Amino acid sequence: SVTEGEDAIGEVSLKVQDNGHIITGHGASTDIIEASARAYIHAVNKLIQIRSEG
Repeated sequence: SVTEGEDAIGEVSLKVQDNGHIITGHGASTDIIEASARAYIHAVNKLIQIRSEG
């Protein structure tokens, strides 16, 4: 976690691979499931941006 205590903020970093691209995503929340979802959404949004540019 990034902080300590009952309301500690957990941080998630992940990688998503698509057609040779490796995209990283990061998320943070007091709820680790929410942090994971935020990280995945971050990675997918970056992938959408890459696809729209090229």
